[in-house]
Amino acid sequence: MRRKSDKKRVYKENSLKFALKFYKKSKLPLELLCHLVSTRRISSFSVITIQASDDEIHSFLKKNKRQTDLLLKIDSKRGVYILLCQETKVDGGYYFIKRLLDKNRKIDMRVSITGVESAKYEIKNMIFIVLDSFLKVKNATTQKDKIYYRTIR
Repeated sequence: MRRKSDKKRVYKENSLKFALKFYKKSKLPLELLCHLVSTRRISSFSVITIQASDDEIHSFLKKNKRQTDLLLKIDSKRGVYILLCQETKVDGGYYFIKRLLDKNRKIDMRVSITGVESAKYEIKNMIFIVLDSFLKVKNATTQKDKIYYRTIR
């Protein structure tokens, strides 16, 4: 992903195609949640990006999420979904994923959790922060590397 000579981020075609899908499907919901943060109606939210090999992951997530969480299909063929969780900081998202994994240890998931505690970033910048976080786990092979989390303040 990085060229050694210039240290700038270079995105492969598949990553850019994923970014386009992510942008198209999540821009409006992210704008809404950022507005809720900026007007102090909520204090935070988390963007949980999940990729799983299990064909039943959508129904599993739908069954286990809260009423206030929004589940978006980003790429159902590749098993990529996003949960937007109101009033959830990054640690809450992390423990939610741990509970899901405890319920069904057979699911092979890669997860990035981005806690958002500020509305100061433009939506496009926020999308690339989430994308970069997801790309860190997308090809992870060890269980430890399959979950990545960060906070935007």
